[in-house]
Amino acid sequence: MPQSHASSDERRSSPRVRPALNTIFRIESDEKKSRPITGLVWDLSLTGLSMLQGTSPKPGEILAGELIREGVAEPIPIILRVIQVRLAPAGDFLVGAQFLRPLSPEEFRVLVESSASNT
Repeated sequence: MPQSHASSDERRSSPRVRPALNTIFRIESDEKKSRPITGLVWDLSLTGLSMLQGTSPKPGEILAGELIREGVAEPIPIILRVIQVRLAPAGDFLVGAQFLRPLSPEEFRVLVESSASNT
């Protein structure tokens, strides 16, 4: 009998890959925060990402920030919606999120180009 639910991979609208080293998502700070919150991008697609970060956003929360590949390219402004949050074994949080607009192929290439040979 077929299963009635799709796996998380089947629900994704585009495949995910590991980004290049030193790719982060920096959340824009507001008056309540003394410094921006950053997350280490764990995997990336044209439509979303997963990242490790030290704080736990709430599912459904909208976060404005920048995707940054340190030392290589200009930051890419992006807004995302948090889909899921899980506690990682090291005590950080694994955050899955969907972009409110897809990355362009060029933006995506800049973030993953050197990682293609490492997968």
